Amino acid sequence: MKHVATFLLLTCATASQAQVTHQLLVEDDEFNPSTLTINAGDHVHILWDNSVVNDHTFTQVAQSTWSANGNTPLAGGYELGVGTPSPGTDFTITPTATVWYVCEFHADMGMKGVITVLGGVGVEEATAQEHYLLAPNPASSIITVTKPDDAPFSVRFIDASAASASIARSAANVR
Repeated sequence: MKHVATFLLLTCATASQAQVTHQLLVEDDEFNPSTLTINAGDHVHILWDNSVVNDHTFTQVAQSTWSANGNTPLAGGYELGVGTPSPGTDFTITPTATVWYVCEFHADMGMKGVITVLGGVGVEEATAQEHYLLAPNPASSIITVTKPDDAPFSVRFIDASAASASIARSAANVR
């Protein structure tokens, strides 16, 4: 009986994690819905409506391109639809991270959307962040800071061993 209960519990847990297929319709001059939130492992079925009179694409772009209503494809991203390497009208994709997409022909008109992929526990996946690089690490006297842009910034370095000694001295004075 114990094994049957375990089997049923595992079956229910697996069923709750089952993959789902979401539908994204390209109709007229819009993506419907334009915003999808899916779980990791879910699929998105992209279907072009037969009533469309204009050519459209589903082109993945960088978030900055998306925000500017641009249409420069993301290297290695999805490029589907008219005039792309995959020129069909019926696709299923399985995104692993957030997908910012536009219609290359109508991005300047705001024909765009986003697919947000949640992790297996319902938490949004982390997206790549611009980051600072300190080198060399460890360092003895000189540190070079490389950053993603030319904006001014300030840095404060603290000797952790000296800081902890200072805190210990302050704590000793409190007594």
